[in-house]
This record gives sequence, C-alpha cells and structure tokens, in this order.
Amino acid sequence: MINKKNMMDCVYKQLAIDYNCSPDDFLKDGFIYTEAKQNEGRRPFPWITPRLEMVTMENVN
Repeated sequence: MINKKNMMDCVYKQLAIDYNCSPDDFLKDGFIYTEAKQNEGRRPFPWITPRLEMVTMENVN
C-alpha cells in the first residue's frame, strides 16, 4: 500500500526529471530557476519557444 510520503516522493522525482532540478528543490522556500533539458525519463512536453513553465507546491509534510 502506498502512503502519502511515498506518493509525494514519486511525484518529486518525476517533476525533477521533467524540470531539470533536484527532488529536494520542491521542499525549499522561494524561487528556483532551471534551464530546460531533455533528461532521460522526461515526459514529452512540447518544445515551444520562448516559454515559461512554473510549478508550485504546497508543503505537504
């Protein structure tokens, strides 16, 4: 059975691949800027330029 922490760990890991950052970055306060990169395992988002993507996370701990 998956619990909330395990589920959020999976979410952070996938988003880190998608947005070229560390899973721990989603637990930090403030803004973190990264450059787009085609990481292994990245979901196939369209590469439209120029563009800005933003992810916001509530602290769920």
